[in-house]
Amino acid sequence: MYTLDDAHQYEFDIYESIKRVNSSHPGRRHVRSALDKFALQSPAGKQHYCLVQTPLWDRWRDLPRRNPTNRFTEDLLKAGLWELLLGLDYLHTECKLVHTDIKADNIHSELVDKQLFEAFTQTELETPTPRKYINGFPIYLSRKFGLPRKLGNVILSDFGAAVHGDERRNHDAQPNVHRSPEVMLKVPWSYPVDIWNVGVMIWDLFEGKHLFYGDDPSGEGYLTRAHLAEVIGMLGPPPLDLLQRGARSAEFFTEEGKHHFHHIKYFAY
Repeated sequence: MYTLDDAHQYEFDIYESIKRVNSSHPGRRHVRSALDKFALQSPAGKQHYCLVQTPLWDRWRDLPRRNPTNRFTEDLLKAGLWELLLGLDYLHTECKLVHTDIKADNIHSELVDKQLFEAFTQTELETPTPRKYINGFPIYLSRKFGLPRKLGNVILSDFGAAVHGDERRNHDAQPNVHRSPEVMLKVPWSYPVDIWNVGVMIWDLFEGKHLFYGDDPSGEGYLTRAHLAEVIGMLGPPPLDLLQRGARSAEFFTEEGKHHFHHIKYFAY
């Protein structure tokens, strides 16, 4: 379900472009598609636009909560990343799209155990979920699916922030803690920013915390300078040729590549 404005149309167009790709690439099954779209009219005469998609199981964000350690196991992470990277390769090479918003919320497991639907329905009949009415419309509390007997494919979803990879750009993108150096420095970027995004997200899943936070000591919360300082603390200074291409590089570095973060305490893991 989408809002009443026209913001939905962009994501609809992205799904249409994915649908038009005719490819036997093995990553195709790891990228979510849209089966159809339709509009519902509200009592006020407004149009609510909807996508029809195959139901999916848990997000990667939810999966660790089903494990007593609250983290991904090594085997699950390795298998899942292989499929995620296959999906990304398909998205990059065949669909020519950069996702830009890869996080545990946007990665799901395919729902292949159809028995879960039956169990879900039966449980709802026996113990209906709490609900309330607002302006005559019912609002339901969500109910989780049970555990499947078999996990399906990893599915990359949510293309509302995706962009065409053959059009290089330098606008701000990605979740703050997952932003790549190119995005932070406003270097023209494309497909590689997704790979950085996956790399730092792995730490979230396996260690149960972020690799970088970007919390500035000024107390202003997330700031790019604090995030860059953390990256330098772990990986060292960025290459000079990268800095020379960044629209924001002068804010943080000298022409010789020396950073201005001496007043920020950062550390390496």
